[in-house]
Amino acid sequence: MNKNDFRNPLIQSGALLLLVFILISIVAGSGEKGFFGSIGAMISGLFSGILFIVALTIAIIFSIAVLIGLYLAAVSIYSAEKARDLYGQLKVSLGTFYDKIPRRAKTPPAVVQDPATKPVATVVHPQEVPLEKAEAQLHKTEVKAMEQSVDTSAELLIQEQRCEELEQQVTELQNKSQALEAQITSLQQNLDDLQNQEIPEKLNTLDSSAEDISGKLAAQSSALENALNKLTDLETHINDKLETVLKDIGDLQEKTAAPELVTGILSYIDLPEDREVMTQKAEEAVSRGMTYAQIDEFFKKSLSSRIYKQLSEHPRLTKDFLRSIKKKFA
Repeated sequence: MNKNDFRNPLIQSGALLLLVFILISIVAGSGEKGFFGSIGAMISGLFSGILFIVALTIAIIFSIAVLIGLYLAAVSIYSAEKARDLYGQLKVSLGTFYDKIPRRAKTPPAVVQDPATKPVATVVHPQEVPLEKAEAQLHKTEVKAMEQSVDTSAELLIQEQRCEELEQQVTELQNKSQALEAQITSLQQNLDDLQNQEIPEKLNTLDSSAEDISGKLAAQSSALENALNKLTDLETHINDKLETVLKDIGDLQEKTAAPELVTGILSYIDLPEDREVMTQKAEEAVSRGMTYAQIDEFFKKSLSSRIYKQLSEHPRLTKDFLRSIKKKFA
């Protein structure tokens, strides 16, 4: 039994079941519109979808045609012959694609023969099958030829670009070789001019001048050496004298040293020991970052009553003294 005998009934049964399910879903979701309103909406939506698909197909075909036209126009600007070849290849490709579209063969209806009648001999055309095979083989050959022509065109473009680059390089090398030849000619001419001049006479003159200069340099070297020796002796003598003078100045300073001048709040403190203690405490208070009130309290606790009495009697001088201490720590 042929397998196709079951295929058509199964497809018909599936389509019938799908239609029943669609009708049930339409009736269930119809709502206020009713059954016929839902069917009308479905038909309208189906028609709109078909129109959208048709319009989209037309737009895509038109866009592809425009892009192909722009590409051919760009190629024609570069080379009209290449554009013509590409257009011919495009026509061949479209023809091949059109021929590959499957067409449904028109088969004659089957004739049911009566068993009582004699079988009628059917005429078979043996050339139909070989003709189709020949057409398919021809299409394959055309496609291969088109692919080879496209590859050949691309290779030709690459080869032309390489040839142009090589021509430019050859031109640059020729220009450089001409420039080098001109330089070589100029150098050869200069060399000939130098050889033709009186080089030996100039060399003799230079030798005599060099001997005179060597003698003068030797005399100047001996004179310079004598001067350096005298300068060394003079420097030693000056250093000795300078040490003696510095020693005398130190002795004179010790003899004529003036007493230390004490000013400000320290002038009211008689003993040097008390002045030193006060200075140390002031530096300690300033290093701790105390205010004037805190420093006053610190002096009251750490200094003797005699020193603190002098500080309290002269507050302005005390503040000036503290400011001078702060400047040292700034």
